[in-house]
Amino acid sequence: MKRFIFFVVAFVVTLNSFAQNAEQEIRKVFAEYFECLETKNFSKVVEYVSDECSKEEYVKKLESAFNDPEAELEAADFKILEIGKIEKIKNKYYSVVAFSFWSKVKLIDDEIEFTDEKIVEMMLPALKEHFGTNDIKYNKETDFFEIKSIQKVIVVSKNNLTDWKLIVVEDKAALEKILPKKILKKSEELLIKVPKN
Repeated sequence: MKRFIFFVVAFVVTLNSFAQNAEQEIRKVFAEYFECLETKNFSKVVEYVSDECSKEEYVKKLESAFNDPEAELEAADFKILEIGKIEKIKNKYYSVVAFSFWSKVKLIDDEIEFTDEKIVEMMLPALKEHFGTNDIKYNKETDFFEIKSIQKVIVVSKNNLTDWKLIVVEDKAALEKILPKKILKKSEELLIKVPKN
C-alpha cells in the first residue's frame, strides 16, 4: 500500500512539474512573439506561428496594418492574463492563452486637425464601435488614440510540451477544420473569464 501511495504521489508531482515547465515555455514563446510585434519584425514573427496557419497571409495582414499610409500603428504593453489548462489530444498538446495589449493609432489626414477636441470627441465613439471596447483614450501629447484590447490565441505543441506555436486564425469556420471541438470550447470559455479592465 505504501508503495502504491508513493507512486501516486510521484506521478502527481511529475505531472505538476511538466505543467509548470510547459507554462514557462509558453510564457517564453509569447515574450519573444510580443517583442517581434512591438519591433515590427514580421519576418521573425512567423517562427512562432503554427504550420496549420498561412504564415504568408499572416505576415501580409500585419504589414498591411502597420504600414497603412492613413494611420501610424504601434502595439505595446503586452501582458498574459491567463494560460488555460494544457490538454493532450491525438499526440498534440493545446492550451488557450488570453492576453491584453495597447494599440496606439495616429490617424494621418491632411484635411483633419486631430488636435481639435471636437474632432476627437466625434472620433472616439466611432473607434469604440469599430474596436468593440470602451478602453480607448486620446493622448494629446502624442496625438495617438490608445486602445486596450483583450484577445486569446490557441497554442499547440507537437513534441512533449516544448516548441509551442500560435494558431493565428480568426475565422471560426477555418478554426473548426484544424482544431478539436474541445479546444474551441475551452477557447470560448476562457475569454469570458478574463477581466475586462
